[in-house]
Amino acid sequence: MHNPSKVSANILTDDSITIETINDCDIIRIQVPRANRHLRPIYICGNREKGTYRRDGEGDYRCSSEEIVAMIRDASNEPLDDTVLEEFPLDALSWDTVSRYRAVVSAARPNHPWLKLDDEEFLVKLNAIGRTNGEGEFHPTRAGLLMFGFEYEIAKEYANYFLDYREADQERRWADRITSQDGTWTGNLFDFWTEALPRLTSGLKKPFALDNNLQRIEDTEMHAAIREALANALVHSDYYGRRGIVALRYSDRIEIANPGNSRVALDVVRAGGISDARNPTLMRMFGLISACERMGSGFDVMSNAAKAASAPPPEIEELFNPDRVMVKVYTGKLSAFYLDTDAPSNSSPSETNHTPASSSSAQPSVPAPQLALSHDLAKIVEGRFHT
Repeated sequence: MHNPSKVSANILTDDSITIETINDCDIIRIQVPRANRHLRPIYICGNREKGTYRRDGEGDYRCSSEEIVAMIRDASNEPLDDTVLEEFPLDALSWDTVSRYRAVVSAARPNHPWLKLDDEEFLVKLNAIGRTNGEGEFHPTRAGLLMFGFEYEIAKEYANYFLDYREADQERRWADRITSQDGTWTGNLFDFWTEALPRLTSGLKKPFALDNNLQRIEDTEMHAAIREALANALVHSDYYGRRGIVALRYSDRIEIANPGNSRVALDVVRAGGISDARNPTLMRMFGLISACERMGSGFDVMSNAAKAASAPPPEIEELFNPDRVMVKVYTGKLSAFYLDTDAPSNSSPSETNHTPASSSSAQPSVPAPQLALSHDLAKIVEGRFHT
């Protein structure tokens, strides 16, 4: 293990190797820890392309070039999303989206000093635009392009860029769907956030409560949990990865999956307190509108919401080939569609990039008429129903 011609990095310690006796036989037990992302990929025999393997289930498989390149990207100490894209003009950005974002910042932080700046200066402060080596004209950064750009411009940098929201309906398969590629809207992250988040939370009950100013409290712990789940997917995604971001709403849960593996071990994610954002500039942009936290508290927020709603705990899972992270948040008694059953639905979402609306993978846990009625009632209550 200490021979670099055999293994590129030794991540074992003396405590990793023990001798245990089982059925009168001495067994050498080697516990292989998760490698720090700065050391990946770890490979054998001096050959990174052919000597990089990953454990999947009970076997090992040789990593593809795509997986190896993703590990190399993640190994860098430099944030990838603040890179200035010289080949993109500022016209690649939607200034209408910038105006909408500023309005949300103004509502969340009305006294923020950046609100006094013009749009260009505001974007410089966000690190959404910049100059190469501090000289010449302004160009979008990767984060600025993702947050405020037009989908057809974003796809020039991120060939697999895709955003997808779907709402399950047993009879019609998908009752509502938004994709970044339909051409009717910008397709950028911020506009997806503003379109998808109200849909993901529209079926949640809002208990009657007043704040200190006798104003109705519209937010619950479950609203915060779903907000965290969506924001985390947007800021932790590897946008060069395949299959894009998919947000699915079922009657009893929300499922959100994003490209890229978890940069923090899943047991650490569940414990909370540590954050390692793949796109720290995007995290700062979403943090400015109070959409996410920086201190790795997202899973705690989801767990607390599940307890308050008498729902199963949230789940997080890493999927491979391609790398993805999936989070499930069960809505329990706070869902307008809640049925008093012993267990949540075990149906699995379909995550193909361009799944037609008639996909047969959706299996919601309530009958279609009840789901459709509840959905219409929810829209009436929110003032969004039009005949």
